[in-house]
Amino acid sequence: MTYVLGAILIALFTVLFYAFGSALRRDASDVSGNFLIGYIAHSFLVAVFVIPMQLLRLSFTPVVIAVVGVAFLTIAASIIGWYRHRLWRTAPSLITAVKDHYFLVLIALALFLIFLLQTHIIWNNNHTDDGYYLLSVSNMPYEDDPYNVIFGTGFTAANTGLNTYHLSSIQSEMAVYTYLFRLDPLIAMRGFLNIFHYFIAAVTVAVFGRQMAKQLNVPSTHVQYMASALLILSFAYPTIENWNLLRAQDLWQFNTAMWYGGTLVRVVGILWLVSLYLSARKIDFRVVAQVGVISVVLISKAVAVLPIIVLTVIAYLLAFFATSGSRPWLRASAFIVILIGVGIALADRPELSEVSAHLGVVNRTSPLLWISAVFVTLAVFVLRKLEITRFAIILITLFALIHVPELNDIFENASMISFVASRAQTACYYALIIAGFVSLSLLLFVYARQSYVLVQFVLAAAIGASSVASTVPVNGNPVSTLSYMADNPRIMPEDTVQLSKRLEEMSGGEPLNVMTPEWVEIKHRRHYVATIVRVYAPHVRSISAIPRFGSGTDPDFASYGLDQQAAYDNVIRNPSEYQFDVLEREVLDEYPIDVVVLPGDSFDEYVAGSEFELTERIGVYSIYVRGEPAT
Repeated sequence: MTYVLGAILIALFTVLFYAFGSALRRDASDVSGNFLIGYIAHSFLVAVFVIPMQLLRLSFTPVVIAVVGVAFLTIAASIIGWYRHRLWRTAPSLITAVKDHYFLVLIALALFLIFLLQTHIIWNNNHTDDGYYLLSVSNMPYEDDPYNVIFGTGFTAANTGLNTYHLSSIQSEMAVYTYLFRLDPLIAMRGFLNIFHYFIAAVTVAVFGRQMAKQLNVPSTHVQYMASALLILSFAYPTIENWNLLRAQDLWQFNTAMWYGGTLVRVVGILWLVSLYLSARKIDFRVVAQVGVISVVLISKAVAVLPIIVLTVIAYLLAFFATSGSRPWLRASAFIVILIGVGIALADRPELSEVSAHLGVVNRTSPLLWISAVFVTLAVFVLRKLEITRFAIILITLFALIHVPELNDIFENASMISFVASRAQTACYYALIIAGFVSLSLLLFVYARQSYVLVQFVLAAAIGASSVASTVPVNGNPVSTLSYMADNPRIMPEDTVQLSKRLEEMSGGEPLNVMTPEWVEIKHRRHYVATIVRVYAPHVRSISAIPRFGSGTDPDFASYGLDQQAAYDNVIRNPSEYQFDVLEREVLDEYPIDVVVLPGDSFDEYVAGSEFELTERIGVYSIYVRGEPAT
């Protein structure tokens, strides 16, 4: 049912965002641009209402009311706008809309197909990051205090101060939709939200490409093919690094975690902030307000986007000063002097400089980045268009702000944390690669117009096939991988799905302390269980995930750490009566653990004689429940 309902919801939201964007712009002719503006405006409204509720740590009910209220507001504004301005007069026909945008849908579906081939990352739950992002969506509706919970374990959080996660509203919004429509959270997030975010990225590239081609009279139906640039980003990350194509922070997230708000903004953030203003002749209050709205929306998807916003705004201002008005280079030089002064005034962060410099050094021979830079340079000097020149200056400025001493102090202080800085650097690489492909497309249009569409299809097929091939060294035969994924329709091993549901039944709606394997091997892939087991079990408290996420305020598990978890892990790695005795003495007798889950069926002889007894087996898992001491 989730598959059918999810497809319907994607279609409805796509139409709604287009209608809302058209109403705001009072013109329905620009389908992709209006869709993007409608999405941004809707997300802004959600953020304005939901983020304060999160900061105040309210219950889930007001959040539901807010998200539903924004949806009705968006619908009402769309209906009123279309009626008042007779927007159907400017709307393209359905056939025209499909003809101009079908390729964007194909790209989104192709990227999702490639996602399904990345089982080595999906099965380890995105390096256990799903312990927050997925579980917050699945469990939030069932928590009494949803903004004071450690979702990875189920314990109450100890920190009562500012939680930066509460500045992002995307998890709450998705939690409302999955709750109200009774969607399976795994399918909704890893499936439909993934596809939708890929589609948003494809639309973004198309809108960006159209702005870059503004003075070249590129037909609207041709712009959509530029979204093939995203296929370049979909290569399996171990392979793209082994082939020395690119090295960057969290490359794997584009492959398997596009449904994360942080991944989305890393791909589209720079383009959102500048695309609509590449042709601007002045910067007025309206432009500033729009960029402010976009910035709020980006932060509402992931707070770590802040350095991307800071760098992009600075880079755009320099590009604007250098390409407009009288004495442009004088104004640009003055702005650079100001930036240097600000950089000198700010404290140096050598630990961040070292990380950024390392990424720059390892990518100095990246053919992907150099080829992209060559295409952008060719487009600047051959086509000589304002929009292309401005974006080239933006790219140069972005990398200068990251790598040039003193100037980079601005970037470092905006980032604060090394992984945030590295992710911003990854966003710059993405922008360069996308701009390189768009530049190639523009050159193709100008010098090979008759063959443009054919060449674009050949490029898309070649890049897509190479991306699929890149998964083979990691995951094996793609056909076998897809067949295996079809056997697990919830995009998670079915054994773990059933284990999660059974544990929730066993909880009876009360907290249930459960030890599970940190990971098990399924189809020669590591599948991390400890956090994801809570996806259908909000009342389960995952003891094995405490070393990763913490136990919060619970005094019973305040001392539980790596040593205690190691005692459990040793039973699995080297099963023996001695190892189980250690586990029993150091963990089971010391902590109020209700259930122990062990992989396989070879532990019964060691558990016999303890307070735990086997109750059932689910696939690869054996469930042992604390009962009366065995006689």
